[in-house]
Amino acid sequence: MVDRPQPTERLGHRVRETMIPERFTGHASRAKNKPSQDSYVLILRRGRVGVFDGVGGEPRGMNAAETASLSIVSQTEHQKPAETEQAVIDNMTRLLQTANNDVRKTGGKTTATVAQLFAVDGQQKVLFGNVGDSQGYVWRKPRFFMRGKLQPITISDDLIHQALSPRNAARLSQELDNSHRLRHPNRTYKFEHEIPDFPIYVNDVETHQRRTRATQQEFFNVRAKITAALGSHRILPRLSITDVKPGDIILLTTDGIHDNLTTSDIKRIVSRNRKKPQAAAEALVAAAERKSKEEVTIINIRPKNDDMTAVAIRVS
Repeated sequence: MVDRPQPTERLGHRVRETMIPERFTGHASRAKNKPSQDSYVLILRRGRVGVFDGVGGEPRGMNAAETASLSIVSQTEHQKPAETEQAVIDNMTRLLQTANNDVRKTGGKTTATVAQLFAVDGQQKVLFGNVGDSQGYVWRKPRFFMRGKLQPITISDDLIHQALSPRNAARLSQELDNSHRLRHPNRTYKFEHEIPDFPIYVNDVETHQRRTRATQQEFFNVRAKITAALGSHRILPRLSITDVKPGDIILLTTDGIHDNLTTSDIKRIVSRNRKKPQAAAEALVAAAERKSKEEVTIINIRPKNDDMTAVAIRVS
């Protein structure tokens, strides 16, 4: 883990990007399968956290993830806190674009999901910036007699979102993210445009075909294929802002967590540990590790051996 910088706090006219440590408690947990291609940063004094998952195997993937995390820390030390919401957005865009340039020098690639906590006129918010398929969520504290809710915020750069319309991609992603078995494996989805090299697996051998549609099973088989990553010639980060309130939990995961666990699994684990972000992060990694060691069957499709990292931040 990288050292935490200690930047000077500053209060802007409208936006307060810097958060005092007492306002947030954050922890990260990572699977013990060393060496790992995952990395993360926790810079709580500036309300900034991130997870990174190296792509392409060792050592390039590991170097790429580590380079991205160090780039975020270095930039945070020198980046002035924003004074408008647009400046927060601009800072995030520059942060990821600079990290992309730094990662390119390693010859490797990595996913990145970074969260920036800030406040506008007293309303606390979180901005997510992501490239690749690492995820950002907000677990909403129960209101009155309602149960807590886990809301996925980020959108993955994957073949589902490349091939399908936004509406169909959201529907299919939600269904796959909540399934331990495929309910409609042969259901066909029509592409928005032709993909000349869609990957197909036959007897575990990957081939590429020109396709205009694919089944639910085929989309699930390529869930690990991403269409963007830091280290590319050019990136266009996906940016999402949402309000948060005291008691909410901001959660970041690499795909070793959310590929093994369904969204419902993650919600249940976070709900049980909602007052202890460290316990929530550790429980997610432990549950994902257990699932990854199970046998893949038609009614248990999720097990996947991978690096696993979870970062949980509680708004206090």
